[in-house]
Amino acid sequence: MADDDPYRTAGADRLGALERTFATPRRNRYAGSARVATRVGMLTLGSMAVPTARTTSLPWTRSIPGEVVEVCARGLRVRGRTGVLELLWDQIVRWDPVRHGDVVVAIELGGRHGEALTFDRTLRGLAELYALVAARRGP
Repeated sequence: MADDDPYRTAGADRLGALERTFATPRRNRYAGSARVATRVGMLTLGSMAVPTARTTSLPWTRSIPGEVVEVCARGLRVRGRTGVLELLWDQIVRWDPVRHGDVVVAIELGGRHGEALTFDRTLRGLAELYALVAARRGP
């Protein structure tokens, strides 16, 4: 069978086509200030360059990408800062909502090989993600 092959071929994706993406918001991180004096060579009396009038004094920030949960045709892919987890529909053994009243505040995922994840309210569209995956997994 083609699904039994543990090696991937270029351009092939075992989860199929991407259908929906759920992401956490990107966070800005402070990475320093643009108000610095530039130095050339050793620091002596004449080697300090004075910042020009065009130099900005605003802090420099960079945008850190957040985590992404992708619903594909044959499974679920979780892309984090430290790696990627791919689970086929039959590898997901636990997909339980944590509710507060009628609102889904978290989703607990359990995999066949001991994977355990919790998606909380920082993930956009948490209720839609739960309903979409629950419908795909079946009874």
